[in-house]
Order: sequence, then structure tokens, then C-alpha cells
Amino acid sequence: MTADRSAFWRLLGLATRARKVITGSDAVEIGLRREKGFLLILAEDMAPNGADKLKRIADARNITVISCGTREDMGHWTGKFERVAILIADKGFADRLLELHKLQKETDIEANI
Repeated sequence: MTADRSAFWRLLGLATRARKVITGSDAVEIGLRREKGFLLILAEDMAPNGADKLKRIADARNITVISCGTREDMGHWTGKFERVAILIADKGFADRLLELHKLQKETDIEANI
């Protein structure tokens, strides 16, 4: 099964329109502390200190963390200005986004062989 590279981003846009995402590092931090999310998505170009802080909070609450795309990508697909952190607040969306992310990584690895 091959995954269209943009499938992840399109699903993120759908989750945003369904109001199942929390965006922005401050809002995400509050959401994490209140255990409102199931998947934390960080921009690959996020500052290391901020990323480490959010990862620690997510790890303490057993919330999966992935890095994907740039802040511009994340902002574009959520309809906002640049975003470095997104918290998915719906289990179904979180599971499917994680699945698509893993498929993309596998496809990237196979392409490099």
C-alpha cells in the first residue's frame, strides 16, 4: 500500500476544519497539561528548547510525538500563519495521521534503497 505524500496534510486540514486540533506552542502546552490530546506533531524546524519542553510534557502523559514538515507546511494546512506545534484532540484522527506518517517514512526509506 502506497501513501500519497499529501494524504497526511490533507487529513490534518480535515481535522482542523472539524475543530479537532489545537495549534500554537502555548495553546498546545496547555492542552497537553490538561491531557486533551492524542498526538503531538512538531515542526522539524522548531527551536530545540521548545520542542524538548513539549516532548517532556507529552512523554509524561503518554502522548505520541512525531516531527513532520516545516512551520510553513503546518501553517498552510491548518489555515493559520506558521505553526510549530499541533495537538490532535481526536483519537480517530490521531491514529490515522500516525499511520499515514509511518507509511510516508517507510516509503522514504524504500526510495533511498
